[in-house]
Formats: sequence, structure tokens, C-alpha cells
Amino acid sequence: AWVMEEIGKELPITIGVVVNQDSITQNSASQGHVEQVKILAFRESRGWEVRYSAFTAQYLDAKMTSEKKLDTHIDGITGATLSVRAVTKVATLALFYHQQVMSAQDKLLQSKLPKNKETSPLVTETP
Repeated sequence: AWVMEEIGKELPITIGVVVNQDSITQNSASQGHVEQVKILAFRESRGWEVRYSAFTAQYLDAKMTSEKKLDTHIDGITGATLSVRAVTKVATLALFYHQQVMSAQDKLLQSKLPKNKETSPLVTETP
């Protein structure tokens, strides 16, 4: 889970985003998708509608495209454009961070794998 703040119109909105790991393909790390978005603290006088689950449910299963944008259309809220943009930015950033962490973890695991059978302590020959 990622907890981040982004400015709405004037004040920060604290947002939690749970990213679920997609299945890992043979040669690439997980991209991940949004499992949950929750507004943890909303400080603005307007735009509070982003706190409702009817709004945050739009982010469920969203993934990041190769253009670093969400692959899901998010409906706006009249009078809350900046709050909607803030939530969308945080959801996208959480997916980006998840992708970076998973990629780094995958590289680390690959570097620790034995290079060949002869030097591997994990491979034992049975007679």
C-alpha cells in the first residue's frame, strides 16, 4: 500500500492506494493494478465528494499504460476537478512506484540466482 499527499486546490489530500501484484510473466516483473483507493484526510472546503466509494471505485483494477497514464477513464466531479486530478495523480504514481519496486526486486533476485549448474549449491546430483 502507498500513502501519499497531493495538493487539491490549496491544501493536501492524504490518499492511500493498495496495488495488487499481477501474475509475473516469464521475463518481466509485475505491473500491478489498483485494488483500493481511500481518501485518508481531506482538508479542502470543496471537492469532498472524492471521499465517496462511488467515486473511488472507478480506480479498481486500473493499470498504468506505457504512456504512464491510467488505462481506465475516470469520471470527473463538477466543482472538484483539482481533487479528482490529485487522486488520479496519486493512483498513477502508486502504480509507477509499484512497478519500479517490483522491477528492482526482480533484478535483485535474478542477480542472486546461480549462473550455471556446476557452481550452484542448490543443484545436487543423485546417483
